Amino acid sequence: MIRTNMKYTRENPSPQSISLIKQYKELHNENKFKGISLNNHINSIGDLIKEHNIKSLLDYGSGKGYLYSDEFKVVNPKLEEPLQKMWKIDKLKCYDPGYKEHAEYPTDTYDMVISTDVIEHIPEEDLTWFINDIFSLSKKFVYLNIACYPALKHFKDGTNVHVSIFDPQEWIDFIIKLWKKNYKHLEIYLIAQYQEMKAVPVMIKKGNKKND
Repeated sequence: MIRTNMKYTRENPSPQSISLIKQYKELHNENKFKGISLNNHINSIGDLIKEHNIKSLLDYGSGKGYLYSDEFKVVNPKLEEPLQKMWKIDKLKCYDPGYKEHAEYPTDTYDMVISTDVIEHIPEEDLTWFINDIFSLSKKFVYLNIACYPALKHFKDGTNVHVSIFDPQEWIDFIIKLWKKNYKHLEIYLIAQYQEMKAVPVMIKKGNKKND
């Protein structure tokens, strides 16, 4: 079971979180985290954007966000245009505290917040504030993909970059618990990925008796 922890906040994260940000900055300098994992979600996010009339989007933990830039073909040669144009989004924000160009914290809220392959990089003691922070920046919809297995990447000390690995149901229960407390006006699409190509998708929304 993932433990709820109210001790830490975005303004006062855990010592481990502070240390990890420094290490992620080093990995970014080695030209890692280009935003490749988003490739697997382009179509599903695009469908939800159309369905929910999304006009503004925040990618929380975007990495370098190449798929939104002129460098998009480096990550996906099959795309004909960057994702903002493809998805017809009026307003886009990339946020990633580990990458200097996207380290500025969002000052607005957005119709949709997406976070793909990010949350498993967050220490357990910081998960409560981190997920609440994602929820707080959304007006309508949140799209989350969480890997429940070790990553291929490691820090220099040999530690796996996926520092929080839990079973899919543990993630589902934890996120529903936080959603119920303050964010039941949002709809959440959660993918708990237990193998690279296998996942448990869950739609969390008000009116669903299973979630309420």
